[in-house]
Amino acid sequence: MGAAPLALACLSLQHPDNNPDRPDRMITRETLSDLVDGKLKFWIFGVIEYQDVFRREQRTRFRYVMTLTHDNVGFSPCESGNEET
Repeated sequence: MGAAPLALACLSLQHPDNNPDRPDRMITRETLSDLVDGKLKFWIFGVIEYQDVFRREQRTRFRYVMTLTHDNVGFSPCESGNEET
């Protein structure tokens, strides 16, 4: 790792029974409807690597899932995939 922050992130849209680590869907009206109905899940995940003020290398992994209704959008951390050093 270098001194500059490095952020790697991916937006992924998958059926709940699929692996969220590979994005492969376009967001269409049908897709939005499936998100609202709970047939699909929208994941946001990535890695942030940086050097803190004491010059220690740090890494934070994050994974969130979106909850979408007709009048609200929210993000919740997943039970796994969120670690830090």
